[in-house]
Formats: sequence, C-alpha cells, structure tokens
Amino acid sequence: MRHLQQLFLQYKDKGLVILGFNSADDKKIALDILHENGATFPNILDASDAAIKVAFQDYHGSGVPLNHIIDREGKIVAAWYGGEEGHAKAIATIQKQGGDLAEAIRNDWDAQAAQSAEEVTKAAGQLFQAIRDADYDCDWGKNDRWKEFPSKEANYRPTSDGSGWVRWVCNKFKTDPIIEIRLGKVCADSDGWPTVHFQLSLKDGESLEGDLRFERDTIKEPWRARGGLDWHVPKSP
Repeated sequence: MRHLQQLFLQYKDKGLVILGFNSADDKKIALDILHENGATFPNILDASDAAIKVAFQDYHGSGVPLNHIIDREGKIVAAWYGGEEGHAKAIATIQKQGGDLAEAIRNDWDAQAAQSAEEVTKAAGQLFQAIRDADYDCDWGKNDRWKEFPSKEANYRPTSDGSGWVRWVCNKFKTDPIIEIRLGKVCADSDGWPTVHFQLSLKDGESLEGDLRFERDTIKEPWRARGGLDWHVPKSP
C-alpha cells in the first residue's frame, strides 16, 4: 500500500487517480490499516451485497490485494494480485499508455533507473563475491542454515528448492571454484525489474552464465537477487 501512496503523492497532479476499494474488512480494521500505512488517497469502504458483487463478479476478484489499472476510457489494461512487488509492473503499464502522465513518470523513472542500475550492479558483484568466498565446508543444511547462504549481507532467493541450490553450489564450487566474474549491462525484464547478465569462469574452464533478477519490496529496501542462479534445477528435455 505504501507504494500506492508514493505514486499518489508524486503524480496526483499529473492525472493519476488511485482509488482503494474494500468490501471485506470491518470498517475499523480497514481504517486502521489505511492509517498505519499513511494512505491519503481516496478509499471506498463498502461491505454491501452490491459492493461485493462489483468486487468478486464485475472485477473477477478471488483474493486480495487485487490491482487494476484502468485507462481514461474505463478499460482495464492490466490486473494482478500482489502488494508492493507490483510497483514496477504498475509503472511499466502506465508508461505504455502514453500521455503526460506517462512522460512525467518516464522522466522520473529514467533517473531512478540509472541509480538503480548502479545499485544492482554493486549488489550483483557483492553476491557473486560472497558465493566465491563462502565456506563450502560449513554444514549449511543444518537447522535451515541454507537460508543464510552465502552471507547475511548478500542473500539470494532461489525460485525453487533453496536448500538444494545451496548443496549444489557448495559441492560444485568447492572443487571447481569461480576464478572470474563478469557482469553485463542492467536491463529491465518483462515485469520491469532490473536484471543483470552474468558470466562466471570456473577453474576447469567451464563457464556459467545467465540473467540475475533483482527485486525489493519497497523503494527504500536493499536490492535482493531472486532467480537466475537455479543451476541445480534439471532442464526440461
């Protein structure tokens, strides 16, 4: 919700309208949540049968939070479930619509993207260096210690089987260590998140490469890598 408040304050004078709609929570609970998150954009609190019909039939809702982006003609141009992780998706969708709002966001986003690219490149370098310097003799599987690999400062979140990924890395790089790390240019993926191409040269001459995606829950949180290093997952035939 905080990312919606940020967008509202930043672009409400550029034509952006943000409207919250709650048809499920008790009014006091809903107001407390809005207050806790500092939300000042308009919100509808309505638990009537008509409101529930709008939410769950007209807008095909089956869970929360459900986000819609609606253009000036009232057409839904994008919809997705999720909270603040949808910030980049919202920005990308609005930009595609064109107009003054899209131009204002694009100018701001370009400046932020340049700063983010530097931060992501630095975070990627720190992550790979931490993997390179990790203690491969440590029993990372004990008591869920794999969640702290390679270090608390450079955490990586695999898209699947985190413990399996840690075991693979420790077995692989203990005998065939990384000797060179190359990072490419940071680009946005299909969801708007920054992604950096990497190439790792190993001692025996093998090369590992791919695209490492970075995400963060809010604008002020540090970048965290997620996906792109799941080398242990068998490839489909």
